[in-house]
Amino acid sequence: MVYNPEYQKKYREKNKDKQKQYQKQYYEEHKDELKLYREEHKDEIAVRQKKYRKEHKIEKIKYDKQYYEEHKDELVVKRQKYREVNPIRSWASSTLTSHRRTGFIVDIVRDELISLAERIEYCPICGVKFDWCGNKGRTLSNSPSLDRLNNGKELNIGNIDIICYRCNVSKRDRTLDELVIWNQQCIDYVKRVKLERGL
Repeated sequence: MVYNPEYQKKYREKNKDKQKQYQKQYYEEHKDELKLYREEHKDEIAVRQKKYRKEHKIEKIKYDKQYYEEHKDELVVKRQKYREVNPIRSWASSTLTSHRRTGFIVDIVRDELISLAERIEYCPICGVKFDWCGNKGRTLSNSPSLDRLNNGKELNIGNIDIICYRCNVSKRDRTLDELVIWNQQCIDYVKRVKLERGL
């Protein structure tokens, strides 16, 4: 049988619910096998995902936008439930998506960011414990936040860290060297105020 993309497309549209049900059933029956496959081929999958996003950037943005508009209410409920069950994975997805939307070159896939996040429980600057769930999706002072180490427009695994939202707001767009200078200025300021006012 000769592969006909137009026929396949029409068939998928016509049998959308049927295919969705089949995919769900297949996933439930092969959940452990699929999870094992993803673990064993993590690097290979990451490379494929990067390549696909790079080659289909405009089409994917257009498709995601259209899909969201058509399923908005349903997606809001699903995302809330998903966030409660998979807080780190949910955070990683939304973080990368928001950076793409604001024009950053994202050269990192979700699984790489999840792997980094799972190794960090506390903010490396202030030591506060991260709250991955937040307050119904709202950002808290101890919510995890992606920090760009050199503040460039490209995100890669060597150029990022995870710090709390409060520390990231204080750091703003400072580079690491600028952060050292700023911290020293803060120390000098506190010393001067205490001395002048007898605090």
